[in-house]
Amino acid sequence: MHTNIPTRADLERLLSSRDPASVSIYLPTSPEERGGRDRIEFKNLSAAALEQLTAASAEHGAVNELRDLLEDLDADDEFWARQAHSLAVFATPSGVRTFQVANRLSPIVEVSDRFHVKPLLRSATFPQAAFVLALSQNAARLVEVSPDEAPAEVRVPDMPRDAASSVGKSSIADLVLAKLTSCGVAAYVLDADNLRHGLNADLGFSPGERQENCRRVAEVARLFADAGLVCLVPIISPYAIDRRRARQRHEDDGLRFLEIFVDTPLTTCIERDPKGLYRRALDGELTEFTGVSAPYEAPEHPDVHLRTDGVDLETLADRVIAAIAPSANATHGKSQIWS
Repeated sequence: MHTNIPTRADLERLLSSRDPASVSIYLPTSPEERGGRDRIEFKNLSAAALEQLTAASAEHGAVNELRDLLEDLDADDEFWARQAHSLAVFATPSGVRTFQVANRLSPIVEVSDRFHVKPLLRSATFPQAAFVLALSQNAARLVEVSPDEAPAEVRVPDMPRDAASSVGKSSIADLVLAKLTSCGVAAYVLDADNLRHGLNADLGFSPGERQENCRRVAEVARLFADAGLVCLVPIISPYAIDRRRARQRHEDDGLRFLEIFVDTPLTTCIERDPKGLYRRALDGELTEFTGVSAPYEAPEHPDVHLRTDGVDLETLADRVIAAIAPSANATHGKSQIWS
């Protein structure tokens, strides 16, 4: 399949063109036809355009010039052998411009003092290529697909090696949320990045500020749980004392609290590193970075221990669901803090 997508300059020239004998023709085509029925349809539409010009008392010489140009295009075997899914033809007595586009357009013929460009504008914004992230148990690939090329793998540095290695706290929490809400259980995720941009925008990453971050998030989670929601909190909580305090605040109010340890080896975190933060921390650009330049106190007795290396996302989410299921429909909610 051959495509010829208009550039911005092409579109500007078409839009600014003015001629009392301006012909716009659109027709669906087939890359496999190599002419045939496409050329017959083009002849019919060309004839209709010339009839409209004659009926409008267009200058006889201009009509003849257009007839010659359109007949020459119809006779061009090489041109018709290289088509896409639609053809746009713009003609005046002084010349013809054509575009082969990937999406399928309806047949149109229009005669005016300017070109009918709207269908072509829509085609120009039609995606001509797409990227597909293909994840499986044993592989992860980014593939580029386009209308006229075979699918091609795109090499991306630090691409996760498989679906399991791309799993993190937020991925698990989002799937748990989807599973709970699909069953009619009210739930909410307190996302760490969103909180850092809003409620905790005034906090940095010093030990004291990390403790305050956890304290605030725990208080918000407690309010959600008290309102009867399952509150999922996929944040980094590096200090054991902060997790103990969060649990105590919930249990003092009669609210169930689950500490979930997402246990991912540091080597896997460095390998995954979607934001490039571990690399920057190892290079000394980031200080106070948990697990590299700042301490992390692993939970000794978490309520749920998720070892993510080599385990698929669905399995991890189901383990969390199994842990919270006994109280998922209770009058009061519960909070899960992830460490």
